[in-house]
Amino acid sequence: MFEVRRARPSDRGEILSLIQDVFGSEAAVRAETLWSWQWEEDPRLVERGYQGVVVAWRGKIVATMATPP
Repeated sequence: MFEVRRARPSDRGEILSLIQDVFGSEAAVRAETLWSWQWEEDPRLVERGYQGVVVAWRGKIVATMATPP
């Protein structure tokens, strides 16, 4: 059964791995490089942290959807 839930800070590694699997290494490196600014440090953020949901199947993240901050 699939589990749909709000992403947690501990999901970061799996989300970046999924980006690499789907979009390739260049996209994953770019996402990792920008992660801190995009999701934590940008002063315009209303709420800190990855603003998205994940879909997990058998404990593994298989999809994610985020809204641009």
